[in-house]
Amino acid sequence: MHSEAETFAFIDECKYALDQLFQILDIRLKAIHNLSRSLAEIEQIEYLLTDNFVEQDQWSVNANSYYIQYMDRMKALAEEKQGIATEPERQKRVLEMLARIGATEESMAVLASAVLQIGKQVLSFRFGGKPNLKNVREVASQLVVEIIWEGRNHTMHWEEANPRRPVVDMLQKLQTSGVKIIQGRNNALAIIAVLNWKSASEAIEDLKSLVIAENT
Repeated sequence: MHSEAETFAFIDECKYALDQLFQILDIRLKAIHNLSRSLAEIEQIEYLLTDNFVEQDQWSVNANSYYIQYMDRMKALAEEKQGIATEPERQKRVLEMLARIGATEESMAVLASAVLQIGKQVLSFRFGGKPNLKNVREVASQLVVEIIWEGRNHTMHWEEANPRRPVVDMLQKLQTSGVKIIQGRNNALAIIAVLNWKSASEAIEDLKSLVIAENT
């Protein structure tokens, strides 16, 4: 066990590693996020284009030119919408692109596992073992400490296919709360997502809040 000050210093030492891990994870997150516009986004663009043409451009001296541009853009949006709705190859192409840059789900899960390992190390450094903290946030019907601690245990031992009861309970609660957990896989990405750790600063802020929490 270590003091709050010692643990804050330990977290500061871990900051560089967390920064590097999240920088690489962010490549995949951005690639997936920017894969394509959602249908809702395309429909919003269609609405704005139509509204602009009806309210303004049709009265312009260049109305014919604007109308042609408007129709061309609407046609392109319709084709894009059709592609999102019906093209199964779209996701396949993105996954292939991610594989080319080494950002497969499996490789990213290894990095997410390292994030959870650091999280557990911080808790161990501060409290010695798994703490029973009061007044900490809940995620998916359980305390965040449970997700960090047992999430790390899951990611370190998932290949053994013999999870301990606390790990099983934690994963089941995540599933009950709507989190997609795949049996026989490393679910580290889903776990850091449910923790809402999208960057090193968010993970560090969360861990520092746990450092100062009361252990019963």
